[in-house]
Amino acid sequence: METSRPRLNICCPLLLVCTVIALSAHAAYAADLLIAPGPGTVNIRRYDGNTGNYVGDFTSDTNMAYPTGIAYGPDNNLYVSRASTDTIYRYDGLTGQPVGSGVFAYDPSIYHPKGLAFGPNGNLYVANTNPPNILEFDPNGDLVGVFASGGGMNHPNRLLFGPDNHLYVSGEDPNQKATVFRFNGSTGDALPASGQTGAVFTHGGPVPDPDTANGFEGLAFGPYGLYVADFVRNSVSLFDPNDGSYERDFTSHSSIGEPHGIRFDTDDNLYLVSRNPGMILRFDPDGNPLPANGRTGADFIEMGSGLAAPHDLIFIIPEPATLSLLAIGGLGLLRRRRK
Repeated sequence: METSRPRLNICCPLLLVCTVIALSAHAAYAADLLIAPGPGTVNIRRYDGNTGNYVGDFTSDTNMAYPTGIAYGPDNNLYVSRASTDTIYRYDGLTGQPVGSGVFAYDPSIYHPKGLAFGPNGNLYVANTNPPNILEFDPNGDLVGVFASGGGMNHPNRLLFGPDNHLYVSGEDPNQKATVFRFNGSTGDALPASGQTGAVFTHGGPVPDPDTANGFEGLAFGPYGLYVADFVRNSVSLFDPNDGSYERDFTSHSSIGEPHGIRFDTDDNLYLVSRNPGMILRFDPDGNPLPANGRTGADFIEMGSGLAAPHDLIFIIPEPATLSLLAIGGLGLLRRRRK
């Protein structure tokens, strides 16, 4: 199966030069990874985006044990859910320093929060464990209310606003069947796929088999559809983004153990949290292992690199200077052309 790629329409040699410069700069820059390392740890940790080597602790907040979910907000700050204190924290997205007291939201409605996602309206949505619902907070950290609940959703894990602006939630139904739920991104109403009930977009069977999955965690839209980390089958499954039907296993590499968060980089490579053992794996767009230089298998961040049962990962936002290099180079060429 091939993915469609945008066609480059070269109108003049100068445009080609500008494109080459931009692509070269892009290839030379790989954003560092921030990892929520899981139970028994305190800070979000930073790893080099090219080598996978440990850079250092990104945050230094001794009160933030057991981070479970991370997301960047529209303000470019980093938001972190902490299950052990039922709190959402906020940090400067470039420095890791707490914003104000560091506490963004602390409300009696929050219980054992996991996945985080920002909606098209700029509000923060939180996967709440008990009762199983999705909470909505405004940019000031005030609770707007319960955005979504019911529809068969039980124990929500990860959140994702799709390209259709609807909210996708990984979790399980009351029968403990692994499920991805879908809710209207504006109203929170259940939005099942055709042929499904409640808010079910897709789900697996009660036991593992080749056509289903059991135990859903991380999810992401990628080049071929909806990718879902299957906690029990130790794989990443691929589902049709339109009707939710199972298509195939994207990868079931032997290094995968209890997969959690997943993210794509700008080259459509998939990064996967392998919770047991604690490591980060990388795969190319076709599901082939893509280790860091000097490593084997799919190992990008190997065991013993400061991770203990990690939960989630995200790419750090680019430094303003990094973005400026591309802009300055392109503007310089355009100005020459206008003379």
